[in-house]
Amino acid sequence: MSPSFHRDERLQEPKKKKILRYVLVAVLGALIALGGVTWLRTRDREPQQPAVRTVSKASLLKAIEIGDLTSIEYFYNSVAKVTEGADLKYYVAYEGTVRLGVAFADIRVDVDDDQKQIVISVPKVRVQDYVVNAGSMDFIFANRKFETETVAAEGYSACLADLKTSAESDAGLFEQAQENLEGVLRKMTEPWLLAADADYTLRIERREEG
Repeated sequence: MSPSFHRDERLQEPKKKKILRYVLVAVLGALIALGGVTWLRTRDREPQQPAVRTVSKASLLKAIEIGDLTSIEYFYNSVAKVTEGADLKYYVAYEGTVRLGVAFADIRVDVDDDQKQIVISVPKVRVQDYVVNAGSMDFIFANRKFETETVAAEGYSACLADLKTSAESDAGLFEQAQENLEGVLRKMTEPWLLAADADYTLRIERREEG
């Protein structure tokens, strides 16, 4: 008679429990992971609250703050005439530069929150500086007796006076400088304004007084 083998069910029971425990742990792990992914995805879909930005006179002034705004730098090539009474002493050719602009302190800013409008008021541009390039001066004497040790200083003063007269009588130069100033202020303001609140509009106006 061949031997028969019988499984002892008592020995098999712990093994079944062990396998079942492994399955439960795996299922719970999968559920936790799935829950975590779902939460992350839900969180990512939550609408982001826009940053609250305000438009104020102080913040705008700080954005464009600068000591002086030079709107144009114009180069001259000219000739000054120097006389002594009715007699011509010499001509002096020179190169000069004129800078026009306004002081920052003279710029006015108003914020109208009801109309959603920024108004920048600017005065007329003024000459900020006259510069004569002394190294560029070239003299043409009517008589060599006028070629003295002081002629350079005298010639420089004559060139500076000529430069001032030429610039101050050039209406087109001042108009161009005014337009340039407004363009500079617009370029400085609009990017900041767009970042702060796109609903605001910008107006730049000229004023006659200082």
